[in-house]
Amino acid sequence: MIKKKHGESKKIKGWLIGGILLLFLGGGLGWKWYSQQKSSAPQIEKITIKKAKRKKQSSAKKKSSSESKKEIVALTYNGISPAQTAMAIAYYGESYSGQDTWQNLFSNDGNLNLTQREYADHLSVPGRGRSWLLQPAGATNKVVAAYTVGADGNVAFYSIDPQSQQEYSPFMQVNLRKIIMTVNKHEKSQAVIDKAQNLAIKTVTKQTTTTDKAYSNEEYELMAYMQLVIDNGDGAEKIADDVQKLKQAVDYMHWQKQDGGHSIDAGAHATTMRVQGDQVYVTYDTLEGDHMGIANGHKTYSKAELVRNFGEYSQQIKNILSKIHRVDN
Repeated sequence: MIKKKHGESKKIKGWLIGGILLLFLGGGLGWKWYSQQKSSAPQIEKITIKKAKRKKQSSAKKKSSSESKKEIVALTYNGISPAQTAMAIAYYGESYSGQDTWQNLFSNDGNLNLTQREYADHLSVPGRGRSWLLQPAGATNKVVAAYTVGADGNVAFYSIDPQSQQEYSPFMQVNLRKIIMTVNKHEKSQAVIDKAQNLAIKTVTKQTTTTDKAYSNEEYELMAYMQLVIDNGDGAEKIADDVQKLKQAVDYMHWQKQDGGHSIDAGAHATTMRVQGDQVYVTYDTLEGDHMGIANGHKTYSKAELVRNFGEYSQQIKNILSKIHRVDN
C-alpha cells in the first residue's frame, strides 16, 4: 500500500474546499443574474402593452371624431318641415333681431307653442296670407313674436299684440334660405330638429264675420283701388273726395276680369286688384317723377283696414260698380 504524504493530503483538501466555495459563489451569482433577467421581462412586456393601448385609444378617438363630423345633419330649403322652419326662425330672431319678444325663444329650457293663423290681418307683409305666433309654453305676454313666409321664402319678422287692430310692419325681413344657411353654419341644425319635435302646434281659423258677408270681392277690390289712389297722392286727399271723383269718372273707367280679380283703367295704365283670403293684393304702375312709369309696384291691404276706411261709403261703392263700364260684359 502506498501512503500519501501528509502535505499532499492537506493540499487536496484545500483544493476541494476552494472548488466547493467557487461552485457555491458561482451558482449564487448565476441565480441572481437569472432572477434579475426574469423579473425585468414582465416590465418590458407591460410597457409594450401600455404603448399599444394608447395607440389604440388614440386611433379610436380619431375615428370617433371623424364619424361625429360625418353625422352632422344639415337642413335644406326644400326638405325643412313647418315645425323645423319655426325653430330655425326662432333661432335667427333670437340671435339677430334685438327684439325683447324674440329673446329666449330658442335657447329656453321649456317648450314653445306655435299658433298657425289662417289669416294675416293687420300685417303689412302678409306672405301667403298666413301668420305664425311663437310663445314659450305658459307665457302670458301681451306682445308676442310673429312671422309670415312668402312664396319666394321671404320671412317677415314682427312683434305684435294679437288682439290689437292696429297695422304692423315687419322690423326685419330675411329669406328663409339665408336663415337655414346660418343655422347650418353655426351647427344648430340638430338642435332645431330636436326642438321641433317638442313644438306644440295649433291652427286657428278666422271665423266668418258679418263684415265678410256684407261686401263682395268686387267691392273689396274697388276699395283697394281707392286706397291706393290715396296712398300715392300727396296725403291731402280725403276718402270722400276720392269716392266722389270716381263717381264722376265712371263713364270712361274700364273694369274687367283679370288674374283672378279685376283691373281698372281709364284707357291707359291699369291697376289690378285680387282678393285672397283676408287680403287684397294690388299691382300698379309706379310713378316716375311726375308721370306713370312702366315698372310694377305692389301693395297689400287687409279687408278689415279697407272696411274701416270705406265702410261708411259702401252704398256709393255699390253704385259705382253698377255704373262703371264693364269691358268683359
